[in-house]
Amino acid sequence: MILINASSYVNAEFEAEIGRIPPCMLPIGNKKLLQLQVDVVRQQFPHEKILLSLPEAYTLTLNEKAVIKSLPIEVVTIAENLALAETILYVLNLAIDKSYQHIRIIQGDVFLPQLLDCSDCIGVSDKTRQYDWQQTKKVKESPTDWIGYFAFSSRLELIKALAISKKNFVRAIYLYQQTMPMKSVNIESYYDCSNFVHYIHARANMTTERAFNSLQIREGIVTKSSDDNNKIEAEIYWYTHIPAPLRRFTPQLIDYQQVDGQFSYSLEFLPLLPLNELYVHGLNTTEFWQHIFQLLKEFFSMANQSDVHRHIETGFAKSYAEDLYHKKTLKRLYAYADDADVDLNKPVIYDETMLGSTLEIAQDCIDKALALPNTVSVMHGDLCFSNIMYDMRGRRVKVFDPRGTDSNGNFSIFGNASYDLAKLTHSVIGMYDFIIAGRYEIIDSPSGSDIRFDIDKRLEQIQQEFFAGTWVNDMTTESIMPAVVLLFLSMLPLHADRPDRQRAMLLNAYRLYKMYVMEAVTCS
Repeated sequence: MILINASSYVNAEFEAEIGRIPPCMLPIGNKKLLQLQVDVVRQQFPHEKILLSLPEAYTLTLNEKAVIKSLPIEVVTIAENLALAETILYVLNLAIDKSYQHIRIIQGDVFLPQLLDCSDCIGVSDKTRQYDWQQTKKVKESPTDWIGYFAFSSRLELIKALAISKKNFVRAIYLYQQTMPMKSVNIESYYDCSNFVHYIHARANMTTERAFNSLQIREGIVTKSSDDNNKIEAEIYWYTHIPAPLRRFTPQLIDYQQVDGQFSYSLEFLPLLPLNELYVHGLNTTEFWQHIFQLLKEFFSMANQSDVHRHIETGFAKSYAEDLYHKKTLKRLYAYADDADVDLNKPVIYDETMLGSTLEIAQDCIDKALALPNTVSVMHGDLCFSNIMYDMRGRRVKVFDPRGTDSNGNFSIFGNASYDLAKLTHSVIGMYDFIIAGRYEIIDSPSGSDIRFDIDKRLEQIQQEFFAGTWVNDMTTESIMPAVVLLFLSMLPLHADRPDRQRAMLLNAYRLYKMYVMEAVTCS
């Protein structure tokens, strides 16, 4: 049996950043830490029962319930203010079958890419881990080399040691060792998420090693390169040409260079979380998100007020909209249809409602998107949540990974403000980041297929706050929704390697069209 112990909450610093959650729910690489932990356990110990301890007062979100169900693991709730020794004793006595003798314990705030396959052992490291193992001031010893992994061969001896330890986990380990000798095994690779600084370092290292070969994070500097030189050049152009007042919304550009024909640039590494992970995995309050939306409105206002685009003709924004909303959408939609052998003229029924064909939906949204105000603005070009971070201490948002080109591929910082707003809205209302994180469900029935998201009351209130907002040039969220539908349609061929994701995005385009475009017209 393996216990992942997350029976307490993250500390106050974490809570301010991401809400009051157990540490196993922390986001890393658009997954929860718990998912990474269970993946490793399943690989090494596929037949072991996995138990997760959580605070008794913690209410799982719909999203978290879905994750736990998908793993699957068993949850046991623990009363608050119990010491670690009491928590484990409770689990061993009351929550598991008495036939389990071999017990492994993984702390909920640590990730080990490789687990020790030994009977009586303690995972240790020469890296100091700041964890209060004994949770009492009566014992002086503090084993700072323990990393949060323990294996025991005798459940009964462990119960005995915990029972007479006077609520002290360290003492319990020493008592257990008197009858069952334990060896300390050095673990070179592990990620400590017990405090915010260590967590940020863990994220940086895991991102570099697990996700993006084009990113290097070293000594407080992020260096980005790519096989697509034009993309990197365009991003450099954007960072070096945006007006000075907008630079407070971006990480500091340290350097850029070309070596052996390959471009790269370096930014300061910011110990911040991207908004997509806060949105999908966090429990931040509605007030927190209201503040985020206000900061983003300031970004839009600053980008629109800049004097540098006064020489740009108003026809530029109109042409930009025509290229992105009309030409690009149809080009990509036809490419998707050819590749997936889909009939774009086939009538679509979604949620028992006839929507018309996919092509008719696209054309209706194109017409409405082209009727939006044509506002020339400094444009980010990909202003979705995954490209925005929040600096809680500075109370600012930071945007990164800009497009840096116009609709014809020429280097430019300018574009149509409605496109940035559509990108932002496709994260908030469109639930794009939930799709990328796999947090959706497709319901198939004789009448058609629907896509569902785990939208609880808190998330619903956040979306209502965003939807009620008015943006640059008095554009409303409601008015931008046709453009959001087009974004999901135009993304379809970009995910040809993930048919499941393609299907989710297509169904989501239908959902958004029905809810916010078709029904909006009906109600007006």
